[in-house]
Amino acid sequence: MSRKPISMRKIKEILRLKLECGLSDRKVSASCNVARSTVQDYFGRAKAAGLSIYQIDSMSEEELDEKLFPSRPQSSSAVPVPDYRVINSELRRPGVTLQRLWEEYIESILKATATANSVIYTGSSSESPTLQCDRFTRLVTKRFSTTVARRSK
Repeated sequence: MSRKPISMRKIKEILRLKLECGLSDRKVSASCNVARSTVQDYFGRAKAAGLSIYQIDSMSEEELDEKLFPSRPQSSSAVPVPDYRVINSELRRPGVTLQRLWEEYIESILKATATANSVIYTGSSSESPTLQCDRFTRLVTKRFSTTVARRSK
């Protein structure tokens, strides 16, 4: 479940109460009306960035945002979304099933990511290439099944 965005002012207050006042996670979460895990998350981010309360107080909201969240992903998914207009028109043709379209879709994804997969396979990972490919296929399967089911309602 994703969180609602918290204002940078509230994040600063969470960090101030935790670092300057020395309150426990539970007291900070009750005071700021956020979950205890949220307090732990922001405190961990500040600690990982090596920030003290004095640095936090002197920073602008944009600077603090860059320090706490150094690399935010640009896109929500690494897996391309299928073209639903094409799927819909293909399903209307006789003899075409969702299973057949799904197999063609997986084949096209695996061909498109062959270069990326070869980098993964030759990397210094302790996992076997088969296991990594299985994880990728499960991710694509879950994404495809969920979005097709949502669109067909």
